[in-house]
Amino acid sequence: MNMTEKQMQIMRVVLRGNEDGSFCDMDELLKRLPYKVSKMALQFSIRALIKNGLLIKQERELRRGRRRVVFSATELGFQLMRHG
Repeated sequence: MNMTEKQMQIMRVVLRGNEDGSFCDMDELLKRLPYKVSKMALQFSIRALIKNGLLIKQERELRRGRRRVVFSATELGFQLMRHG
């Protein structure tokens, strides 16, 4: 898959994870990306990365008082970013 620069930046943040070693949720991704993006645009990019087998949704986790979806890279996502 040919990823856009923005998709690669999303993957970098997801692969890095949070400082405590946990996976990122949508709001954490929005804060940590090096460019401004709406939540709807980020959701669109994440859906494309999931459809192409690079990201997966993990089980919801209780964070900041709500159950939130968290994302992690698949093996294919790790491999593409390692060699990309």
